[in-house]
Amino acid sequence: MVIREGEVTEEPMQLGFNGATTMTSPFETDVQIAGQAGYDVLEITATKLDKYLQSHSIADARELVDAAKLKTHAINSIEKINFRDPEGRAEVLERTRQLAEYARTLDCPWLVSVPGPGPTEAQWNEIRENTVMNLRDMCDAAESHASASPLSSWDFPGVPCGQLRKRGKSSKRLSAQTWAL
Repeated sequence: MVIREGEVTEEPMQLGFNGATTMTSPFETDVQIAGQAGYDVLEITATKLDKYLQSHSIADARELVDAAKLKTHAINSIEKINFRDPEGRAEVLERTRQLAEYARTLDCPWLVSVPGPGPTEAQWNEIRENTVMNLRDMCDAAESHASASPLSSWDFPGVPCGQLRKRGKSSKRLSAQTWAL
């Protein structure tokens, strides 16, 4: 059973391998390990994929994943998405577009975003509003390169499903996954 935006669906549970667990091993090793161990899905570490793409194409990455009989589940992550200066904000949006394009090619339904800490004097409402604003803009950037908004936000309780829906962002692939702060 999967609960997504208040809807309960019957979907089989899938066993996933997170590339971050192997720390310094390269992308191709993560794919090989996950496939040989019988995992169903792979959470790709973005920095490992970047390094792989220095000498391979995204199509090569797709072939590697397919050959291992894996599905991609997420690309992790776009970091420090909030409280950025204009240059930093532009970098976050460009990274979102880039990873959304990779996700489209890899048939990967999720991008993981990680908010950074707010300024020490910031109140909760300011942190929330700034993060929601950035997630909205990231959704727009992702949608320009993919069929849906494949964003999942870690470490930010209570955002963004309801807030983003106010602006028409009701994609089933947009989710707030929370951890206690």
